[in-house]
Amino acid sequence: MKKISQDLTLLKVMHEDLQNQKDIYKPGPYWSQRSLCSYKLIKKYGLDQFRNYENLIGESYSDMVNVDYRNTLEKKSLIRSILYKILKKLPVINKSFDKQVKISINLHNNYLELFENIILTNSRYKILKEKYTIPDSTSLGNPTEIFFDEELRKSVSILYLDLLDQHDHLTDQIEFKKLNSVFEIGGGFGINTHLLIENYPNIKKIIYLDIPPNLYVGTQYLKALYGECVHDYKLLKNKKKIKFKSDESLEIFCIAPWQIEDFDETPDLFFNSHSFVEMPKKSVGNYAKNIMKNGNLKTKIALISYDGFNLDSTFHPDKLMDFFSNRSNWIKYVKPSLTNSKRKNHFYISQ
Repeated sequence: MKKISQDLTLLKVMHEDLQNQKDIYKPGPYWSQRSLCSYKLIKKYGLDQFRNYENLIGESYSDMVNVDYRNTLEKKSLIRSILYKILKKLPVINKSFDKQVKISINLHNNYLELFENIILTNSRYKILKEKYTIPDSTSLGNPTEIFFDEELRKSVSILYLDLLDQHDHLTDQIEFKKLNSVFEIGGGFGINTHLLIENYPNIKKIIYLDIPPNLYVGTQYLKALYGECVHDYKLLKNKKKIKFKSDESLEIFCIAPWQIEDFDETPDLFFNSHSFVEMPKKSVGNYAKNIMKNGNLKTKIALISYDGFNLDSTFHPDKLMDFFSNRSNWIKYVKPSLTNSKRKNHFYISQ
């Protein structure tokens, strides 16, 4: 059985190096507190349950579900941390919280049962599972956001399905069967990398970039799937030029934001899903500058963003195209989310 291993040396090196970087490479306001919280929780809990109810390691980028308010207190700030410790010592209050958690888990299970009944008869889902391989991911991180498909004879992650649906909308404009290399900025815990490798044997070279400690989680997740094909931050941090081998071997390079300056390849596709609008504009501008430096006009740029954005903490996704001054021709379209009928995704594809 596959298992996600813990490598605290890798986590420590990432965290320490992050502190010495320019501000454009550090987490912005949207992510700074989440990242610090996740770093501390990874050390405490490991990654066995990062997709479960147990803690907030995967908050905002994984399919974890928080049903316990006490989780929001742990490690997020000094005051909240003190309150968390006080609560842990008050049996009467904890008993009330425990009851609430049981009720919330039951409600969530009811939701999953309803979701399963609906999605299994959904015509869009039937098309996706006929068209693609939906890889088994439910043995890693103990996810709760899953449903069982009798026809496939396996459990399916709702988040995997959601990202596969988004991917399929990209295929209207991008011929993935002709790609060899993909560079994803903001790769979460590695779902898109997993989906691409399992569906496109031609894609052999992947750069996966994210901020620590998200990068750590994604690296260890992908190592559990692809072993030595995964090159982690420790292996790449001292390289002056980060380059693929000129062969057909599978290579997954897991890099931190500041290493984009050392990346010396021209990938077939640059890709970002949702996270650009959550970054400071200076950070996005720097990524765009490096993307334009490494890419050529044949390199596709694919950007996805969500609706319902809060302009106090993010910026309008229509502004994303402005960062790429060497691209004037874009295809823009909006598609509904498969897993949440009330939400829509915005797609921007360079031509």
